[in-house]
Amino acid sequence: MKIIAFVLAGGEGTRLHPLTPVHAKPALPFVNGFRIIDFVLSNLVNSKISTIYVLAQYKPQSLAEHIAALWEPQLTDPSSRIQLVLPRSASPGQKYQGTADAVYQNRHLIERHRPELVAVFSADHVYRM
Repeated sequence: MKIIAFVLAGGEGTRLHPLTPVHAKPALPFVNGFRIIDFVLSNLVNSKISTIYVLAQYKPQSLAEHIAALWEPQLTDPSSRIQLVLPRSASPGQKYQGTADAVYQNRHLIERHRPELVAVFSADHVYRM
């Protein structure tokens, strides 16, 4: 079954303000160099979902660096990808207006891959699947 995943990583983390001056909530360090987003990415990769788009908007730089350093080297299949995607807009600082808008703005990725299933997950939940 062909599946793509959207990981919603837009969390500004205002309730965690003392911890989020530099990082978005999904990019917060958790333990031993891992970040909160690693829970969902690990679950997706271990579930053999190889096309993953991380929809980010708030302070995406540390998240992009983390994905490039930790996850991209692990992708051995040339068709696998974990790619950071920012909101599509002509104006800088534009944000997704919510979950539905994030998926809507990236429907071109769904059309490109033509998956049987689109999985949508949050990047800031700590869980085991």
